[in-house]
Amino acid sequence: MYRSLGVLQTGELVGYGVLRACHRGRKIGPLFANDPQIAEELFQSLKAQVPDQPIYLDVPDANSEAVNLAKRHGMKPVFSTVRMYTQGIPTTLIKQVFGVTTLELG
Repeated sequence: MYRSLGVLQTGELVGYGVLRACHRGRKIGPLFANDPQIAEELFQSLKAQVPDQPIYLDVPDANSEAVNLAKRHGMKPVFSTVRMYTQGIPTTLIKQVFGVTTLELG
């Protein structure tokens, strides 16, 4: 089961997320948004699709707003990974990443 949601503002896509099956429960990812409020709206809407199942979200530690989103919803770290960059963290883009697409692809 996949569910996708997008948010349009004045005809422009400003956020989108996907809910998908994983080994146990559902994973939200990707979850990209122009700001934390849009990410919150998408997260809540996707989570509401499966209220009786566990939800997983892989957040980039470099985006404190993504970490805060997960904490607000009572999520706790299960494991961590290290993402490395050759020319520093891309700060412009990382602020829009609230849930990575997949750890296997990045």
